[in-house]
Amino acid sequence: MLLISILFFATILGVEGQCTLSEYAKEDNICTADITCHGKTENLMQLVKNNWSCIKHRVRYYYGNERDYNWDNNYNLNVNIGDVDIGISEDYLSGLSDAKTNVKSLIVERGNLVAVGVTLAGFHKLTEFSVTYNKLETINFNQLLVNSLKTVNISHNLITTIEFSSVESTSMITTIDLSYNSLESIPNNCFAMYLRLKYLDLSFNKIENFDILTFEGIAQLEILKLSNNKILEIGQNFARFMKLKDLSLDHNQLTTLTDVNLRTLISLERLNLSSNMIKHIEDQSLSTLTNLEQLDLSYNKINVVRKTLFKNTIKINDLSLSHNDIENIEGGAFSTTNISNFDIKNNYISGSIVYDTFLGVSVENLDLSNGTIKNLGDKAFSALSHDLRYLNLSYNLIENITESAFYSLKILLKLDLSQNNLIDMEFNTSDLIQLKEYYLQNNFIKKVTPNMFKNMKSLVKLDLSQNKIRDVEVNSFIELENLKDLNISSNHFVNSLTMNLFQGLSRVITLDLSNTRSSTSLNESFSGMTSLVNLNLSHSQLETIEYETFKNTGSMEVIDLSYNYLENFAINTSCIPLLKELYLNNNKLTNITSETFENFQLLEKLNLAFNNILYFHSMGIKSLSHLHYLDLFSNVNMHIKGDAFNNLVISTVSFKNVRQIFNFDNVVNSSITTLILSNCEISDINSVFVYKIKDVLKLDISSNKIQALNKGSFQNMDALNWLDISFNMISAIQPGTFLSNKMINTLNLNGNNLESLQFGVLDGLKNLRVLNLSNNEIHIFGINLLHSTPFLTELYGISCKGKTGFSHTEIIHNENTNANITSEVIKIKEVLGQMYGFLKISMNETISNMISVIGKVSDNNSTDKALEIQNRSQIVFNEQIKQLLKDNKNISDSVANDIKLMISLLETNNNLTKLANVQKEPSDTIPISDRATFKNENKNLTDYVSKLIVGYKNDQFDNRTFADMKILLYFIAVCLSIVVMLQAVALTHKYFCSKATRRIGITHNYESGQRMSNGLEMD
Repeated sequence: MLLISILFFATILGVEGQCTLSEYAKEDNICTADITCHGKTENLMQLVKNNWSCIKHRVRYYYGNERDYNWDNNYNLNVNIGDVDIGISEDYLSGLSDAKTNVKSLIVERGNLVAVGVTLAGFHKLTEFSVTYNKLETINFNQLLVNSLKTVNISHNLITTIEFSSVESTSMITTIDLSYNSLESIPNNCFAMYLRLKYLDLSFNKIENFDILTFEGIAQLEILKLSNNKILEIGQNFARFMKLKDLSLDHNQLTTLTDVNLRTLISLERLNLSSNMIKHIEDQSLSTLTNLEQLDLSYNKINVVRKTLFKNTIKINDLSLSHNDIENIEGGAFSTTNISNFDIKNNYISGSIVYDTFLGVSVENLDLSNGTIKNLGDKAFSALSHDLRYLNLSYNLIENITESAFYSLKILLKLDLSQNNLIDMEFNTSDLIQLKEYYLQNNFIKKVTPNMFKNMKSLVKLDLSQNKIRDVEVNSFIELENLKDLNISSNHFVNSLTMNLFQGLSRVITLDLSNTRSSTSLNESFSGMTSLVNLNLSHSQLETIEYETFKNTGSMEVIDLSYNYLENFAINTSCIPLLKELYLNNNKLTNITSETFENFQLLEKLNLAFNNILYFHSMGIKSLSHLHYLDLFSNVNMHIKGDAFNNLVISTVSFKNVRQIFNFDNVVNSSITTLILSNCEISDINSVFVYKIKDVLKLDISSNKIQALNKGSFQNMDALNWLDISFNMISAIQPGTFLSNKMINTLNLNGNNLESLQFGVLDGLKNLRVLNLSNNEIHIFGINLLHSTPFLTELYGISCKGKTGFSHTEIIHNENTNANITSEVIKIKEVLGQMYGFLKISMNETISNMISVIGKVSDNNSTDKALEIQNRSQIVFNEQIKQLLKDNKNISDSVANDIKLMISLLETNNNLTKLANVQKEPSDTIPISDRATFKNENKNLTDYVSKLIVGYKNDQFDNRTFADMKILLYFIAVCLSIVVMLQAVALTHKYFCSKATRRIGITHNYESGQRMSNGLEMD
């Protein structure tokens, strides 16, 4: 991974001192290439000669068939050197010594140069020189005296000083960029040698002022950028810039613009003075700028626009005056202009807008929002009539609009008069024939009349919300034949919603009448609204909806009648057969009959929460075959039978806070995906018969009074995957309760009275991922409780005492490890039994053979040799065992399998125990008395062998046989040691893994995250 990272960064950053070459098509039949170097240029020429085929030509010697290469001398290089470190190389151009005359562009970037440090003499083709993103502190213009050089970029450095000395020669440079440095002043005459300079960028420095000779000599300048400095005044320092076309002085500290500041800039086309502190502009400040096309004066402190200011700027087409303090625009101020892009928003324009206020402005979008305009005079916008499409007058103080204020605005599409002080709407709208969006919200309009919308046949959206409307006259909307969205919410209707109130609105799709305080909706209130889909009557203090209220509609899909005072909902449901969503929550309904929702076969969502429903008829929702969501929350005293849900497939049903006893005992063929039964005073979950509902995936029975769970509580609920039984009084759970709930992945038992969990309580929960036992009284937590939950990843409320920082995953890992120890120990016992039997047989046979072999010992020399061989064998054998165990370390994670490996080892080396086959002698060569001593006396085996060696030193014995015998003895000792060690490891493993949960404390609260302090003892 480290190697890959190194290669990756080397590819991006390059290797120190290495260069790469990219070849381009020939320019004017001259080979051209880009060369990119990292840090140094040492291998540049080698790269050019070896890798650039364009300049490399193969030739044949005249005296034979041998070949060699010639290289062109006329070629062009564009060199880019990055990450120059002067601590490594002071001459970063050393590799260019043989290619100076071929370099056209030289760019040095992203380094730590504090000075250019090299001379450009000899770079006869160089046209561009750039040292950017370094740490240059000074720049000496005399270093840039190269006849061919045209562009110099020294931006993004730390330059504080410009050095130069007077020379008679002139430079060909046309572009200088010194932006993003730390210049505070510019020396006089420093640009005098740049007679051909056309572009100068001094932006983002700290310049405060200029001298009359600062720009001496650069009369050909066309673009001057001085943005983001600290310039306080201009004076006459731009007097020589008669060819200047683009001047940027934004983000400085200018306060005044005088007649002489810009007088000589007769060629100026673009002027940016934004984000200064300009408050006063003299009348003739712009009088000579006859070629000016773009002017930005935004974000200043201008308070008045004089009539004479733009008198001579006849070519101006882009003007921004936004975010100033403009209170007054004198009539005809823009009359001589032809402005097509105009921004004047966020000012304090007061008084009236009259005919010639915007004369000369030809824009599609005029934003006059956030001002203090009070009146719109006669023909206020008629001068804009040929182009204006969007007019925003919101957030002003408009009180009065004259009758002809919008005269001739025949192509206007959007008019926003919101957030003003309008009361009467008596102005003429007959010319607004193309208007599509009309915003009048947040005014003080009291009455809606037919004249308000005269000739607005194209209107699509109308917002009259949050006014003081008390009455809507008949036929007020008769001409709005294309209206689709009508909002009259948050008004205070005095009268009821009367018959044919919305006549003419046959195409309206959305109607918002919320917060209108209409006490009654009379028959045919919405008659003729055949396209109406969404109707909002919420929060309207409705007490009555008459039977034929929705007659002659037919397309309604969503009706919101929530938060009213309805005690009865008895309407002609056949009038709205397409209804999909009905909101009746937060009313005073008392009964649901078999006819209440009749004909609503397509209804998908029904909200009846927070009513006073006492009786819910068993056939109340029978016809709702498409119902997905039913909310009965907080109908505290509601009587409902389970058979009300017969043959229905519903996604969500909420009985939350329904306190009357109910059950699903008689339910037939009902399917509910999410069933909420919280806060229902249930004391026995079995009596509710929830298991008779099919396909329940999510069950919430929290905050009840359930005391116990048994095998019958959730029987046959094999699809259940989320179960919340929190905040009950459960003190006992019968083992096997969840045997049929194999799909549960989340079980919440938070806030009960559990003191312990019996073994088998969690049986069946094979897919359990989250278990919350917080806020119980659990003192004993059996180690094997989680043996049937292999996928458990989050356990709340159980953790190690004194180690409350365990993550949920770590806790579960330790619990599962402990649960597996029992089965591992059983395996260990079985394998150790096998190993003991094998060792017992091998030991008996070995001792017998040893008695036979030892009798052949002849002398001490043989013994010493044998011991020497045995010692060497012992070392070799020890290494072999270690290597074998190491190689097989990862065969299995089971301790039992490791012991089986040892049995295999014993069987493989079984031949070592058969010493009798090496030199077999009758065992009766050993005296009977010595045999008896061997069998009966409890002596050290080494002492006995020594005795035998002394007693039978005259007999001959083969050295190899003696060594094999010693190897066997050592092997048996090692095996026994390993057995003991493995037993110790197994016991230690069990002890320490169990210790992680020996002390258990309830530390997590599933709901609030608070720590509990109960000390718990591991079973």
